[in-house]
Amino acid sequence: MFTKFKFVLPLFFVSLLWASACSLLPSGISPSGSAKKIVAYLADSLGVDSCLVGQSLPASSLPPSADSLIQAQFPQDSIVSITEFVLVGYTSYQVSLASGTQLLFDDQGALVVAGNPSTLLDDSDAKAFAKALLAQHFPGLDLDDLEDVSVKLDSLGGFSVSGEWDDDLYMTFTFSGNSVCYEYDIKHGKKKKDDDDCDDDDDDCDDDHEHGGTDFYNCGQDSLPASVDSLILAEYGSKYSIDKVFCDSLCDGTDGFWVELKGRHGAKPNEYWLFFDLAGQWLVEVTEYKDDDDLPNVIEDSFDNEFPGDEIEESFEWQWIGGDLAYLVEGETTEGNNDDDEYMALFADDGTLLCVWEEEWLDGQDD
Repeated sequence: MFTKFKFVLPLFFVSLLWASACSLLPSGISPSGSAKKIVAYLADSLGVDSCLVGQSLPASSLPPSADSLIQAQFPQDSIVSITEFVLVGYTSYQVSLASGTQLLFDDQGALVVAGNPSTLLDDSDAKAFAKALLAQHFPGLDLDDLEDVSVKLDSLGGFSVSGEWDDDLYMTFTFSGNSVCYEYDIKHGKKKKDDDDCDDDDDDCDDDHEHGGTDFYNCGQDSLPASVDSLILAEYGSKYSIDKVFCDSLCDGTDGFWVELKGRHGAKPNEYWLFFDLAGQWLVEVTEYKDDDDLPNVIEDSFDNEFPGDEIEESFEWQWIGGDLAYLVEGETTEGNNDDDEYMALFADDGTLLCVWEEEWLDGQDD
């Protein structure tokens, strides 16, 4: 029977891998540890918008040396799938075995890394496995600052590797079927006040006003799925153009893109904010109320009950596409606070408070 195999990392080959991988790319585009540069590198320089898609191959298509290695080292295991990935002329073969072991070969059939995600519980093992795996799939990606790595199985038979870069970028790469998809969470902007900074007399630390931060990043129009541009043109025509695109997430954790539209030729309203998920599905349309009286009384009453003493600065109509109407309120905490705190509160149409986050979303972050 097959004996569980922890993982094998041919270190001499990894050194060669880095040298050969970077030589295939234009000089100077390997990213630094900056969160924005890493995301831009994947999307813009490597052309991997959110998923690297491979092609399924029969066992006969493996390079002979890879096939020989599998037969010699895993004689009682069987091949479940073989996927060929090609990126900037750089070919990799990922082999999944029935035991759960994952093997990654280069275009010559040399083994880059092998491991069973279910056994990679030690962080150093997981980190070595993840770095070799990601270096092969995304040549030139700067992995020097990759920390807190975890490798996990998922319910669909795939696995994921997650890690943090330099305290400001958390990324998860999911390997499922013929695709390697990445999601990211960039820590940006205001931070929630630490409990250690609070005392019993500090109104700013009241639980009702301790609003959590939001992950927010100006990611550029080229980060959008191609279908989004076509949808915006079809729905809004030539009267509106894309002004800014922000990578963010909704209250329920759905990652995606806020697209700010600016009106042309006197179009009314003069601005829209649209939210799309990472697959390009349109989820939300937001418009601003120019008159405070437009906000329903039930929402004003709910705001006063939830945030007594606070003020409404601006209000917005939040339309779930194909669903219910909601209301977004920009609130300001002034009582007992010299530095006015602003936040966004989302209410259902019956006045139920859905969530609260720090006010950055409509500020037009350009950094």
